[in-house]
Amino acid sequence: MKRLILLVILLTTIAYAQTNKVVSSTYIKATIADSMAVERAARTTVDDSLASDIATIVAGTFDTTYVYEVTDSLAADIVDLIAVDDSLASDIADLVVVDDSLASDIVDLIATDDSLAADIKEIKMLSLVKTDPDSATSFTLLRTKYAITIDSVFALVQGASATVDFNLAYGTDRTSGTDVFSGDQTSDNVTVGETFSSFSSATIPISNMLWLDLNDTANTPEEFLCVIYYH
Repeated sequence: MKRLILLVILLTTIAYAQTNKVVSSTYIKATIADSMAVERAARTTVDDSLASDIATIVAGTFDTTYVYEVTDSLAADIVDLIAVDDSLASDIADLVVVDDSLASDIVDLIATDDSLAADIKEIKMLSLVKTDPDSATSFTLLRTKYAITIDSVFALVQGASATVDFNLAYGTDRTSGTDVFSGDQTSDNVTVGETFSSFSSATIPISNMLWLDLNDTANTPEEFLCVIYYH
């Protein structure tokens, strides 16, 4: 009998313990679940806040219309500048066309008027005036830095019926040289002068001296002018 009672008590105790164990486990599980739910809720709040912040940043990035307006304005300004440049390029093209036309006109004029070509080349000149010129007088005029070609020589003498016979010569040695004219030229025009353009050797090499020889005079000339046109 005692053994039966002890067995019942033992079984009751075991059953109680098992019941408490289940309750305790269920409570713990419920507590853990609640804690996890709280954490999830907290994370959700953080995530929502972060999402909101991101959304705000994103919205701010795409809502910066001022930046776009500035960019658009800058782009418009660049377009305007390009338009100006294009206009300038067009103007330059127009000028080039004008230049081409002008060049063509000049070529046409030169083709129809040889004297114009001579006038265009006569951009350089050397002038010498000798008062009371006499025979056997020589004057050094220049030393060439590069080769030159004489186009024409103008001469004028002053004095009643006065004449001057002259020639030009060149060379690296001043004591002897090559004559520009084939022979002496006579200047006897005392009013408007005269031009001489028939040469035997008109091209003067580089580093050569050019000089004027007065070889003869008549009737006591008072003045002699010699102008050399060259290119």
